[in-house]
Amino acid sequence: MASLPPFPPHFGPSLAPTPVVPPLTLAPLTRPPSVTPPSQPTRPALFAPPGYVRSVHACPAAYPRMYEGTLSRSSYPYSSIPETETKEARAARLEKDKVACAEQAREAAKTEGAGWKTNSGEGLWLSVERWRREDPVEGGVTLLMLHANGMLKEDYHPLLESLFASSPTVQFGTHILSSTAAVVVNEVFFLEDSLHGTSVDLNAGRLPPLHSWADGARDVLNFLSHCAPAFDEEVGWALEWRERASPRKVFAVGHSLGGNMAVHAAAAVPGLFEGLFLVEPMTQPTGGNNSPAMNYHVQAITLKRRDTWPSLDAAKTMRTNPMFSKFPDSIFDLWLSHGVVPKNNGELTLTTPPWCEAVVFSDCRSPQRGWDLLPSLNMPVGFVMSKDAQWMGGEKIARELTSRPPRARNERTTAGHLAVQEDPMGVGEALGRFLATVRGGVWDKGASKL
Repeated sequence: MASLPPFPPHFGPSLAPTPVVPPLTLAPLTRPPSVTPPSQPTRPALFAPPGYVRSVHACPAAYPRMYEGTLSRSSYPYSSIPETETKEARAARLEKDKVACAEQAREAAKTEGAGWKTNSGEGLWLSVERWRREDPVEGGVTLLMLHANGMLKEDYHPLLESLFASSPTVQFGTHILSSTAAVVVNEVFFLEDSLHGTSVDLNAGRLPPLHSWADGARDVLNFLSHCAPAFDEEVGWALEWRERASPRKVFAVGHSLGGNMAVHAAAAVPGLFEGLFLVEPMTQPTGGNNSPAMNYHVQAITLKRRDTWPSLDAAKTMRTNPMFSKFPDSIFDLWLSHGVVPKNNGELTLTTPPWCEAVVFSDCRSPQRGWDLLPSLNMPVGFVMSKDAQWMGGEKIARELTSRPPRARNERTTAGHLAVQEDPMGVGEALGRFLATVRGGVWDKGASKL
């Protein structure tokens, strides 16, 4: 990973004293209403690294939820879209839609937490991928991968291949030589948000027009506490919801939205987490979704995104798109195989509809609430921050952010906010340093940081 010096510790008063926003108590988890998920959607086959067995599953989402709905991938919860539309008319419509999307969420935030919906019909489901080591090693770790908004859970594959090949030589966040060995990964779970990718298929006809990142955190807790299979347990397509006395303990790897979910979940039930590895987590106090200007901006960008192509060859032309041009071939190939799916008319469309991504961006308070929760984290927390702190609210905020957890270290990459996609090899190596430093027993040894 091409890197910059880590942020030095932040001293003095906070730039945004807690609480930035009112706290939210997560609703208790109860048994979901659904026992049988939809059938498994068709996706191209992917392969785990040598020595691992890959499987895919449907997991009951946390229940009850803050919001419920009746939408599907082909839905559009704002103005109707005419069959033919001029460029000017489309721009005017999207201008109204971005405001409607943002304001709907801001209005809902006024009664946030007043009561989680019981969803008297079917519950929601999450798509889960599992890698299990064929020859487990005593003391090996379990990883839980949580993706960014609008990104694929499968994007973590190249990063993990880099992790498995890494041989850490220095401690995470320092230039101190490491005497610790690489950590063996026994198992990996990839958890997909309810409004993303394959989960969109599983929840067709039940997607809500609003989304709470708090429910995403509850999905994490629900999976670890009630649905994650034991290592030696063979499971089929549907993961069973069970009362469990000894839930799984994991290292959570969270990027952007996924980092926020990891923070919320670990603050609520810290005993489930051995450590957090956070890449540009959306846990900032300013400049985020609580700002009307920022809220409208991200909605506008997301809703106008192209979402349909007549063929796979046409979709391949996205390689020159400014965002995709920064991705290595391994990530772009995953987008071609899992980021688009066929429509009934033979065209291809995004697996995560732009309106779903916009709905997730519209959560008004969760980034700020993540900031408020960071000091409560009592486990090792490793941050990977980008060279440009614009998504964090500026460099001063980013520096304090990486010092708020009491047991935090950080590294900085020259990649951007989408570091997982832009530099999977470098971030994978950083994850290797993080795991080795924690498991090597030197995380809290007082190593000086650059």
